[in-house]
Amino acid sequence: MRFNSKWWVPGTEASNCLKQRWAGKANWIVPPPKLVVECVHKLVGEGCTGTLVVPNWPSAPFWLLIVKNNGRYKSFVVGSYMFSVNDGIVHGRGNNGIFNDVNSTFDMVALRLDCRYI
Repeated sequence: MRFNSKWWVPGTEASNCLKQRWAGKANWIVPPPKLVVECVHKLVGEGCTGTLVVPNWPSAPFWLLIVKNNGRYKSFVVGSYMFSVNDGIVHGRGNNGIFNDVNSTFDMVALRLDCRYI
């Protein structure tokens, strides 16, 4: 298993995962919301597969990249799993994110993306 982070931390293979090659790897991507667009473009641009975990946030700018106008996922989304705070989502220790309020609740969705043939 490979682990990349924005900054070097113990166990990090490299920093800035967006500069690494993703093709041919089993990618597990849990980016902050502000990086979701870049991650989707990276997957599509390199023809990758991966699981992308994002907030179920239809008004977010990244939503239009993964969902069509009719509300269905785009063709490269080959599977999805919705989960909520009741499923064990725990707030991180950081306090610099956009979901700082410990009382905020939202669903998350894990999307299986296959961008090899688009």
